[in-house]
Amino acid sequence: MKNKQSVVLFISFTASNILYTITTLQKNVLFWINSGSKRQKNAKKITPTVIALIMQLLFKYLSKMQFGYIHVCFKGESKNKKIILKTIKKLSRIKILSIKNKISNSHNGCQIKKRKRL
Repeated sequence: MKNKQSVVLFISFTASNILYTITTLQKNVLFWINSGSKRQKNAKKITPTVIALIMQLLFKYLSKMQFGYIHVCFKGESKNKKIILKTIKKLSRIKILSIKNKISNSHNGCQIKKRKRL
């Protein structure tokens, strides 16, 4: 039986796009794709159907390259993290070793604008 390798799946959420990158454990990029590359524009890039389509493409690549284990790394905030995790569990025969969530929050937050007095 062949020894299966592990890879890291980085998922970065921006305001209007989602970036997917598959790397080795040494951070060498193997494959990348984003929501806009599937000819989706504006707000259509972050719908659940487009996310499911791109996850199918990612796991088709992973199964073709015969990777057995995956580490998932999220960067940014989005409500679609649960949808992505559900599709990973549903689609993959690849075992998820870890899930990491990087969120950059400011400690003080933005200052609220002062109200104008009349």
